[in-house]
Amino acid sequence: GSSNYGKFIRYEVIYSELGRPAQSVSSNTIAAIISHLKFDTSYNVVVAAISAGGTGPLSVSVTLTTMQDVPPAPTIASSKTTVTTIEVTLFTSSGNFNVARYCGQFTRTMVSGTSLALPAVTVCSSSVTLVLSGIEED
Repeated sequence: GSSNYGKFIRYEVIYSELGRPAQSVSSNTIAAIISHLKFDTSYNVVVAAISAGGTGPLSVSVTLTTMQDVPPAPTIASSKTTVTTIEVTLFTSSGNFNVARYCGQFTRTMVSGTSLALPAVTVCSSSVTLVLSGIEED
């Protein structure tokens, strides 16, 4: 699109930790990923559109705070299998983390241990129980 500033080129997302120099990332879509942030740290974030005519006005500043840390990896607490279903229950010590979902990746192998040339299947759930069903018998 175009406006008084000319043809849109990209968004510039400018962020800074309190008392630190600002950094930025660019994106040509409405989504941007800011990487390598510190745990449990507040950042001020503003966005500006860059066009052929220059830089547009800055957005309102937003303060965002990163999580305290990443949750530890869960372990398998128990599993049940039938001919067509695998159910895995995870044990997690995620403590105060607000875990949105758990995911597990299932890879099919032969009893001999040889991996089959089939794609892995990822199953996600909001609970600690993951169920892979609809397995076809050979």
